[in-house]
Amino acid sequence: PPPPPSSPLLRSLSDLKTRNIRHPPCFGGTLCFDDHPLTQEGRERCSRLLAAVAMVRPDIAFLPQLPDFCQALLCYCSEDEAASVIEALLAEQRSPYQNADDTTPPYPGCYLCPPSCAGGPEGG
Repeated sequence: PPPPPSSPLLRSLSDLKTRNIRHPPCFGGTLCFDDHPLTQEGRERCSRLLAAVAMVRPDIAFLPQLPDFCQALLCYCSEDEAASVIEALLAEQRSPYQNADDTTPPYPGCYLCPPSCAGGPEGG
């Protein structure tokens, strides 16, 4: 089922509706607007959607397919529909080092490593 209208991603997206995101997160991928037939408004929607995902899911540091996937969705869906699809796809994917109800990164600057990593609290 689609996420409710008050889902975290849709709330973040509505907060960003009036903002112009100049440097959207790329999640380790490349944001090339020439790959999909998006208008300038579509490009702005894609940037907002990527920024909203980054705000709601700080545990996702590397997902290089996401920028391209967002652009492809926005060719066929509204911004809210694309956000719902992305949220549903990412719903089951949480970092193994993060509590399910926690939305902050497990360790600042070290998103993917266990506590024994040099970037974690125990490693230095």
